[in-house]
Amino acid sequence: FEGWDAVCDYLTFYDYSTNFSCYNSMVPNFYAAPKNYRFFAENGVKGVYSLGTQYYQSTNGEFCELRAYLLCKLMWDPYMTEEEYFGYMDEFLRDFYGPGWEGIREFIDLMENSAAENRNSTKKGCFGSFYSPEAIFAFDRADITNAVAALEIPSFTLEQLRNFKDIDWEALYEELGCRYLFPNETVIKGYEAFFRAIEMAETEEQKAHLDKSMIQLDVVYSFHLANQCPKSIILPMLFNRALEQYIADGSLLEDEVTSMKFAFMDITDLLLQQNEAELIEFNRTLAEKMIKYGINAIAECVYLNDMPFEEIDFSGVPGDGTSLKVNGWVN
Repeated sequence: FEGWDAVCDYLTFYDYSTNFSCYNSMVPNFYAAPKNYRFFAENGVKGVYSLGTQYYQSTNGEFCELRAYLLCKLMWDPYMTEEEYFGYMDEFLRDFYGPGWEGIREFIDLMENSAAENRNSTKKGCFGSFYSPEAIFAFDRADITNAVAALEIPSFTLEQLRNFKDIDWEALYEELGCRYLFPNETVIKGYEAFFRAIEMAETEEQKAHLDKSMIQLDVVYSFHLANQCPKSIILPMLFNRALEQYIADGSLLEDEVTSMKFAFMDITDLLLQQNEAELIEFNRTLAEKMIKYGINAIAECVYLNDMPFEEIDFSGVPGDGTSLKVNGWVN
């Protein structure tokens, strides 16, 4: 790269600033951007074309408004300090998302730091523009275990637990918000930050901005849902939590605890069988949410597993919403 400045009078750079494996998945490149643009300027680059979401494929990308704002600022001043850069970030988040913006900023920091520490990448912390979400933000059972451990679960009698099949565990799962405790800390904390910010929002516009931006978390959830069954992982953890007090006071002996946990596997086996249907239903809801915000759901859903195209009304997407080419590009 550095050699081009010596042989070119006018050097420009074509930069990818999105994730082409799925435009609405999380893209951890906010920390890299100021360093990259300073490097461009120091090596003779006169102009940068930053390609984010492509209008003829999709009409939205993860944090696309924030990213466009920051990249434009860097194009005007690639030598700005980190304090100035993150000052612009905070300014935008505050004005765009409202009073709960600080939680969104904390989520961005967590996303960037989590990606930097991820050892699944070819080069630690280095990701290209075509990485699938689950490759960047991997499933982490420890994060889920910690999240479940922090829940306040209802108290069951010993007799109820011995007859655990009479308890509606799936209803408890929904009541406790367990669907947002998957697949790792980044997604868990992200949902918490967005829901908290929505509660604090002062206008419907701020709520809409937050709700749309949460699609990035739903996309990562969907990718992992295709390979994991959240309920089959989390419900046994809830059952173990419910048993804790009776194990501690000696009401349950080790053999009975082991027997009960093995018996509980009948429930998890059934959940595993239902997971594909839940994935399809989740993705249908996700597609409808994309359409609600004018996102080209056809293009986005090409990247999601088990998307029920025939069951979704695409009439609300930009364009005629009817043409889907084999390679995923759309009219």
